[in-house]
Amino acid sequence: MDEYDFYNSTNSYSDHDDYGDFSAVGGIQSHRHRLLVPAGGAPTVDYSVISILIITLGVVLAVEVLRHQLDVAASGHPFFHTVLELMYRELTTLGIVEFCIYLMHKYQEDFNYQMEAMFVDVHFMLFYTAVFNAIQSCLIRLLTGRLTDKVWVQTEDMEIKHYVRIRQKYDEILER
Repeated sequence: MDEYDFYNSTNSYSDHDDYGDFSAVGGIQSHRHRLLVPAGGAPTVDYSVISILIITLGVVLAVEVLRHQLDVAASGHPFFHTVLELMYRELTTLGIVEFCIYLMHKYQEDFNYQMEAMFVDVHFMLFYTAVFNAIQSCLIRLLTGRLTDKVWVQTEDMEIKHYVRIRQKYDEILER
């Protein structure tokens, strides 16, 4: 009997005849289920793949809801929208690179695992640097934006008062 390989999901136990006739025990006859047969025990169905699928879909759904909330918050704020777009672009690039590494890991026979570990460390260091840069840019924008608005209002008030004085002098000259 073959050993179940947890790390290689390409081994499919679709031929249930290797494990005997389980119809009397109430076993599953479908070829869509993977049967695990412990030593001397009854077969059980492995639901780990469906569990991981459900967890992955839940995480993806949570990320999409968070992304939607960020997009709604960014509407009407061009700087925040630009930072979000750049962050999305960076995440997409990192995802594509990670997918290429996955393909090399899966299908390249002489894949260097030490090099992969180093690449993954650098990959995530760059990712965290990009996220830190985006957060830092937003904070700088918020802090400098408030100061700039305050100084701008003071400048406008000063110019309006100056304009009013000039207009009053002009009206006095016209009256003479």
